Amino acid sequence: MRRSDGVNFHGAITAYQAGATGQGILAGVIDDGIDEDSPEFAGRISPFSADVAGSRGINGEGNHGTNVAQVLLGAKNDAGTMGIAYNAGLLVLRADRPGSCATENPGTEESGCQFAGSAIAAALDRAVTAGARVVNISLGGDDPPGATLRSAVQRATAAGVIIILSAGNEGDTTANGNDPNNPGRFAQGMRDAGGGLVIIVGSVDRNGANSPFSNRAGTYSASYLSALGEGVCCAYENGVLKTQGNFVFLLNGTSFAAPQVAGAVALLAQAFPNLSSPQIVQLLYQSARDAGTAGEDAVFGRGILDIARAFQPMGPTTLAGTATAVDLGSALGMLGGPMGDAGAGRAGTVTGLVTDGFGRAFNVDFGQSLALRRPDFKLSGAIGGLVRQQSAASRATALSLVTAPGAGGGDALAGLSFHDAARARTLAASVVTRLDAQTRIGFAAGRGTGGLLAGERGDSGHAMLIGDGAHEGLGFAAQPGIAAMLRRRVAGGHHVTLLMEDGWVSGARWQDDPVLRYRSGRDSRYQRIGAAWDGRFGAARAALGGSWLRESDSLLGARLGPVFGSGGATSLVGDASIGIELADGWNLSGAWRQMWTLPDRGGLVAGGTLWSSAFSLDVARTALLRPGDRAALRFAQPMRVARGGIDLMLPVAHDYASGRTDFGRRSYNLAPTGRELVVETSYAVPLFGGDLVANSWWRKDPGHIAALPDDRGAALRFTMGF
Repeated sequence: MRRSDGVNFHGAITAYQAGATGQGILAGVIDDGIDEDSPEFAGRISPFSADVAGSRGINGEGNHGTNVAQVLLGAKNDAGTMGIAYNAGLLVLRADRPGSCATENPGTEESGCQFAGSAIAAALDRAVTAGARVVNISLGGDDPPGATLRSAVQRATAAGVIIILSAGNEGDTTANGNDPNNPGRFAQGMRDAGGGLVIIVGSVDRNGANSPFSNRAGTYSASYLSALGEGVCCAYENGVLKTQGNFVFLLNGTSFAAPQVAGAVALLAQAFPNLSSPQIVQLLYQSARDAGTAGEDAVFGRGILDIARAFQPMGPTTLAGTATAVDLGSALGMLGGPMGDAGAGRAGTVTGLVTDGFGRAFNVDFGQSLALRRPDFKLSGAIGGLVRQQSAASRATALSLVTAPGAGGGDALAGLSFHDAARARTLAASVVTRLDAQTRIGFAAGRGTGGLLAGERGDSGHAMLIGDGAHEGLGFAAQPGIAAMLRRRVAGGHHVTLLMEDGWVSGARWQDDPVLRYRSGRDSRYQRIGAAWDGRFGAARAALGGSWLRESDSLLGARLGPVFGSGGATSLVGDASIGIELADGWNLSGAWRQMWTLPDRGGLVAGGTLWSSAFSLDVARTALLRPGDRAALRFAQPMRVARGGIDLMLPVAHDYASGRTDFGRRSYNLAPTGRELVVETSYAVPLFGGDLVANSWWRKDPGHIAALPDDRGAALRFTMGF
């Protein structure tokens, strides 16, 4: 196959990978016969083959027809070369006038063979009778076809036969009144007679440059394709490659460019039986590789034959069997943070069918169709910007307010006079008040229930910048709206808390990036309702909690998009934590969160379950180096899908004859291959009336994306209260 220049140059391997070889398609070759005993055609010569110009049989005197046929459909037999459609049937239509092939120059189109228009006409009529889908005519001449031949062309194209013609080899001469900037007169007349089902083919070399000998497209550019016709391996003689010493004879001429296109027709006709002949022709034009002047031009016509592109979806695509549009040029949705790089390295595991603008069905890997979400690199948000936290408390009530300058509010430290408050932007606010000796109630805006509850329990965040505790937030990008808490002491140091939270799952932005792609999307609402217990047992403290989480238009932060059904999800959340206060100011604590998530059914989503978890382990000490300092070490894994995913009902089989599409259940594994692990240290020391805080961290597989480099860094910040 390495010798088969056209196969590689035109990307026919893509067609072979799709199962197309020309099997079952009959291709006619009107020429000077073939070498009937050649192994290149063994077992594939149609019984309708004939000498339409006499009674000599199909075994030709020369090699021109043999070489044309082997370029079109020579066998894949581990010998010599192979043709574009190596399994197609061969209809040999010998049309040379008896006695005219007195001389033959292998490797060129120059010979003494002559072809009467009536013989070519008879060959075309026989091709229609035999059921040929394509006929190759690598012939030329100074005279246009006569009335008999024009009528036969009209009959053949009316029957759906696609006719492929060579453009001619007078591109470097004007002798005999030849116009090198247009196809030969014979090709022009045949195209005029046959209309849209006649393709004229010119030659290019292996670099895609126009062959000097090739007649160019000229005014027939709309019906002209270019194909490899220069330096084509190899000339055949007596069934084997023609050689001289260590050298083989190469083929040059538009005669050998034309069968490359005829072979492409056979591949498409077999692979996509739904295609009509006009559709096949249009597909070849539409998929051609542009060359020369942009678009259709007078040299290369529609462009250079590109079989690989012809075997890719063209035009608008829809989910097979439905009217649902599927844009294959962009991701169909975006994964949630806990899903990381789900789908990476699992190509072909969630395949379904789409149909293109020609009604052809193609397998699409929906497991690769959701883009990765950008990991949350938190450093700039944690230490950047001018924000002010103000708080006040009495025996019964605590108030907290976090603000940032608004438009015109350049002084973040200004007092909250009426004028300043009007210009400032409130980021978060909370109030907690006592109802009676055992009961407290709290409300928050821009802050979740986790923050309210942590404040009541006295939990410490240990001034971490990167590694979140297991119970912080929801485990995916979200912005709390409002939250409420009702907390009651039930016995000694034991409390029961009821929680409610409402907010938005944050949108993201798409960008052109080979690994991460984003675009803006509307926010999805979420609601969370739960209850928690916490208590102390001497030096130990423990907490348990459970909650119901509802996402209206997302799945653990993932946006599945309209193709999947844009559904929401319901999760059950379980939390557990324990902490122990040791001697000398040491403190050990750990937290675990487990989530069970059920996606909404609808659209393509037929069910599924996700199991996700997060954990954090802390070691902390006060007065490590000096009185008043605080040091901590955290090891954490943010929320990550451990196993499970969604079940999709996808089109898996399409029958061209009936138009029926069958659907099957496919599981989309949303567990990532990457696993983010964070090790972070913090050290805070009182200084000049404020706190100097130093952090350092190492973050493996940021965002649970294995392809991303580790995130390492350090930060130093100074905070002061006013």
